[in-house]
Amino acid sequence: MSDAYFDPNGNPKEITAKRPYKRVKLFASGKLGRLVLDALRRRGQPMTTREIVASIVEKVGYGPDAAKGMSHRVRANLLYQSKIIGRVTKTGERETAKWSLAP
Repeated sequence: MSDAYFDPNGNPKEITAKRPYKRVKLFASGKLGRLVLDALRRRGQPMTTREIVASIVEKVGYGPDAAKGMSHRVRANLLYQSKIIGRVTKTGERETAKWSLAP
């Protein structure tokens, strides 16, 4: 066993604490992806991330403050669905990017 990870002369009080990850459970497993796809199907045309978030907030009934915390998760879900699963496509970049269902 290597001593690279253990210093017998080390001071444990000098070790910085890790911040625990605090997960906010807004959606059950897979529900956000279904809501994103549902928003795109209902609109029937390409949508910005902001429009998708607004549609989800309206559908689920969360207040307008929920949109702020949700946009990062929706954007991550859209990227996952476009790059890994292939269900959505993206046109444009950054704020002007629009998402649509893959053909």
